Amino acid sequence: MALTPVGTTLGYSGRTAANVRSITGPTQTLGQIDVTHLGTSGGYREFLASFRDGGECTFEMFFDSSEETHQEDIGGLKHQFNLGTAITWTLTLSDATAITFTGIITGFEGPVISDNEAVTISVTIKVSGAVTMPS
Repeated sequence: MALTPVGTTLGYSGRTAANVRSITGPTQTLGQIDVTHLGTSGGYREFLASFRDGGECTFEMFFDSSEETHQEDIGGLKHQFNLGTAITWTLTLSDATAITFTGIITGFEGPVISDNEAVTISVTIKVSGAVTMPS
């Protein structure tokens, strides 16, 4: 059954990021090792699986300077960016499914200002380790 995005949240350190407009990821990948050699038959490259990468998670929020998570003070996302330490993130879908991962904020963009649109900020998280999804 398809899920509605209404009610989806992204939380960290006991807080919920405010005014989230969109979330993408985590975008997990599997590394490959090219083991093609001159005697490989058929003319196609051959690969082995390598390390998995938890990827990145990006999200965009409508900026509101009165929201704690939008501030540079302790607990705010900009503060977490400045610390550069890994924290636990929980992406909770509208059906209460929780996806968890540990990650470091590696990008903090904004505020982004353009005509006919609300002011936004964007955050990029680099996942460190595995992404846990319900089975």
